[in-house]
Amino acid sequence: MEALENVEKYLKDDDIVETEPAKLKVLDIKPIVGRGVGIVEAARGTLIYDLKSNEDGLCTAANIIVSTNLNTGGIEKEVMHAANTILQGDILSKIKLPAPWVKTTK
Repeated sequence: MEALENVEKYLKDDDIVETEPAKLKVLDIKPIVGRGVGIVEAARGTLIYDLKSNEDGLCTAANIIVSTNLNTGGIEKEVMHAANTILQGDILSKIKLPAPWVKTTK
C-alpha cells in the first residue's frame, strides 16, 4: 500500500513528471565503455549479472544467471535421490497398475 501511495505522490510531483519535451530533464552522465557486475535479490531468488557497454553507453554483452540456474545442482541431486529410493527400494514392483487397454479390430 505504501508503494502505491508513493507512486501517486511521485506522479503528482512536477519536479519528477514532465510532459513537455523541451522541459524534460537529462541526466548529466556521459556514457563510457565499461563493465558492471552485480548481485540482486529478486522476487524469485538471487539474480547475478555481468554487463558490458560500448562508448555510447549501450549494452554490448549481458551474462545473466537466474536463480533456477543456481539451483540446478540441488534439483538434480534431489531427483537422483528420489529415483534411487524408488528403484533400490523395489517400490515399482509393489505398485499395481491397471492393465493396458488393447484395441482390437474385427
